This record gives sequence, C-alpha cells and structure tokens, in this order.
Amino acid sequence: MSKREVARAFDEVAMMLEVIDDNPFRIRAMFNAARAIEDLSEDLNEMLQSGRLLEVRGIGKSTVEKIKALFETGTFPEYEELKAKVPPGMLEMLRISGL
Repeated sequence: MSKREVARAFDEVAMMLEVIDDNPFRIRAMFNAARAIEDLSEDLNEMLQSGRLLEVRGIGKSTVEKIKALFETGTFPEYEELKAKVPPGMLEMLRISGL
C-alpha cells in the first residue's frame, strides 16, 4: 500500500466524519494525519516498521494502529463503520468543486 493510498483513506475518514457531523477536533486530526503521511519524504512502511512514524507531527498511537491495519488488511474498523453510515456516492459528490 502506498502512502498516497493511506493518506486517501484518512482523507475519506475525515470527510465521512464531517458528513455525520462528528467532533471537529477529530475531523481535523484525520485531515492532519493524511497531510503528514502524504508529506513524508521516507518510505511509510519502513518508518512504520522502525517505529519512527510516531515521531512525525500529526501521527499518534491510534493513527499508527490504523496504518498497521491498512497495511495488513487494507482497511481499519473505523473506516468500515463510517462507510456503513455514509450513503454510497456521498464522498464522490463532496469532491465536486463548488458543492
């Protein structure tokens, strides 16, 4: 899994949290994690395996656990729970400029 795919998963979680009107701090944390992952200059998997990922600003223990799950299974529980709550096609609609 590439860092772009991981960052996209966190972006999608943040957008779904916005749709269900979740805690704004939690939403911001997900967007921040996505940006931090996207901006990494080193290999995400190597940083994850070495434990250095926790040194990155915007990445905490729970984020690392979600990233581990993404690498192992391609998803994580919160992501799946949110996908069940948000109507299909909603994320695609939110990506439309001006909507």
